[in-house]
Amino acid sequence: VHRRTIAKNDNYLNAVGDLGQMKITEINQQIIDNLRVRLKENYHDSTIQSILSFVKGTIKYASEKHKLQCEYIDISKDIKKQKKTQLNFYTLNEFEKFYACVTDLVYKTLFDLLFYNGLRISEARGLTWADYDGSHITIDKQYYKAQGLDRSLKTNNSYRTVPLNSRLIQEFNELKEYYSTFPSFSESWHVFGGLKPYAETSIRCAMKKAQKA
Repeated sequence: VHRRTIAKNDNYLNAVGDLGQMKITEINQQIIDNLRVRLKENYHDSTIQSILSFVKGTIKYASEKHKLQCEYIDISKDIKKQKKTQLNFYTLNEFEKFYACVTDLVYKTLFDLLFYNGLRISEARGLTWADYDGSHITIDKQYYKAQGLDRSLKTNNSYRTVPLNSRLIQEFNELKEYYSTFPSFSESWHVFGGLKPYAETSIRCAMKKAQKA
């Protein structure tokens, strides 16, 4: 089992809280519905779907392996996929309208990069200033909450150097100039956050805020 999978499952266990300590036969629809409500307060819809799928798979595996009689549980109830929560689902005009609603330079640069260069959020969070040469960025790592920087990308093709358009170059330069005003600044600082990258939840909150504007 890949260590990223182990870390992801550990995060799911933390998310479900006390449910993770319950016996399979004690779990019923009301408990799942309460969990769903609690998760909606703290997680993005796609993450909730993944957590509930993890719960469903765990219940199914345990009940089949140990021949347990469990109550039927509708894990997918009321889960709706939100449209356009990922920037690569926008048309160019839609993205430019979204971009105009973002005021923070860090987030403007980040969302610009995600849209025009197709990076994963984890790849963008892993970028440091050492990866920027003035016109290109080198992608050779990701950043996850569980284990921090991780240089094992998804495929060999994920390791790449990509050019930036003129607007992104200007944004990167302005952002680096801002970071350079800090006495402790170094090339090892993260492009999107400084000493530590912005949390993915913060990024998604900024995305939702701009979408509602």
